[in-house]
Amino acid sequence: MQSYQQAKFASRPAAYSYIILRLDLFKNQLSAAQADLANELATLIEKIKIAFENHEADISRYAATLLSIKNNHVSKIDETRKKLLNILAEMIAMSSTLKPSLQVQYENEFQRQFESIFAINLLFNPTDAMMASVGRVSDKIIEFVAFNKEELFNEVIVNCSNKNNTAERFGVAKKSQTLEELLEILETNKKSDLATIMHIHYSFWMVCKNLARDKNCQFNFQYWDARPVGFFADHIDKRLKVYGIHNKDYSRYKGVLERKPAEVAYLSDEHFYVSIIYNDKGRKGALDLSKPSNQLGLMLLHQYTENLPKLADDAWLSWAPDVLCQQPDFESRYVKNLLINDGVYVAGPSGMISVLLSLMEIVGNVPTTLMKQNYLGAAVAFIVSGGFHSMHEVLEPAEFCVKLVPGYNASMLHASNHFRSLPPNYHVFFALFANDQQFQALREKSWHDFLTDFVALKFNANQKQVQQSSSQLENLGILAAPRAAAAAPPDDKKRKKEEIEPPKPPTVAPAKRSHE
Repeated sequence: MQSYQQAKFASRPAAYSYIILRLDLFKNQLSAAQADLANELATLIEKIKIAFENHEADISRYAATLLSIKNNHVSKIDETRKKLLNILAEMIAMSSTLKPSLQVQYENEFQRQFESIFAINLLFNPTDAMMASVGRVSDKIIEFVAFNKEELFNEVIVNCSNKNNTAERFGVAKKSQTLEELLEILETNKKSDLATIMHIHYSFWMVCKNLARDKNCQFNFQYWDARPVGFFADHIDKRLKVYGIHNKDYSRYKGVLERKPAEVAYLSDEHFYVSIIYNDKGRKGALDLSKPSNQLGLMLLHQYTENLPKLADDAWLSWAPDVLCQQPDFESRYVKNLLINDGVYVAGPSGMISVLLSLMEIVGNVPTTLMKQNYLGAAVAFIVSGGFHSMHEVLEPAEFCVKLVPGYNASMLHASNHFRSLPPNYHVFFALFANDQQFQALREKSWHDFLTDFVALKFNANQKQVQQSSSQLENLGILAAPRAAAAAPPDDKKRKKEEIEPPKPPTVAPAKRSHE
């Protein structure tokens, strides 16, 4: 068994992942007589998982915790396992000293894998609460359509069919749909249709807000039963004052929306984009539309995707995910501040989330903050699974602009270079659903899937070997040569054998980026 000095970790996420894996294997091999030890290890493992989720740069404080656990149970542990715990404690203490290259920080293989697995699990197995929130917004879309002329939604029909030529085709139905068929999908609200439902939501509001803003098209909001809560209540109060209404008569906002078409687009197009977080998106060049894909998740082309699903085999269902089609500007302050915290950069603060949350507030008028947070969860599943943005790039504007994730480190990644910015603390988002057993089960499943992939990534081993004893796994070495460090950069023409080639270009190639 190697020591920490002999191990070659490419990054903090790599070290944390290995420490969690080994502690978990150790815990699972304990007997019933060692239940107290197992419980203490479980508590420590959970703390390090949270540190990973929160992109913490230093977990050295847990080294003393692990040694204390070992010493408290010294009579129950054999010499080999004592040595293992000593080495793991050393790894914990030293993990913060790693100084990865900028390329490794960008590739960030393990955070990308974890975010991909979590978002995909959530997309394929959304919670009941999330589907209830999505269903609320869908029902309001159906009512909205009923009060307006059908021809206003012709572009929605196009965008939700194989005639869609935008980069955001992710989730389109396999065949062309009539408006009635699209509304039926919304009304049925099947979990298995979540990607399609969220695509309809996104396409619907993109069309409506653009018609209102660009063509001064008026919409009928007769169905609107405004009883806003949280940020949206304050937002409406401020907007009413702009139009000379100085009391909180929220029902009058319906009239504003109907008389002032541009107000329909205000929340997504102005309230979000005038905020400081959209000043620097960190992008280098335009979207490269030559890399259509149907691969779910946030992995780069040369990274491990064997256990990540593809949405469908049909080539024309491919879309242009930013993760493959957008290059970062490494001179950007946003990119630098994100990467130094082991955050995943894809395309900067999300424009897609501004559209979806604007729809949720203005059309859906969702009645509770928790329902809004559950809708945000569905949006995270959709946007991250599609490879359009990392979780941080969705959660930051959701908190900074509409106050949906209290305690999340929003805007700090845009701080001056004179200050160390705060890391993306995802566990704050996960904690919003602490009482949702389905959500917590999905988080646990995501960790299990991630650790299984970690073994495949770094040990070139399979899932069966994860179940082997600690001593057997040690024979594989502490860490094989890290693929993230050794992999060719994205623009290298010589790909490794494990690269996943993108599918052939679709019949109708993505033509433009519409959301930003």
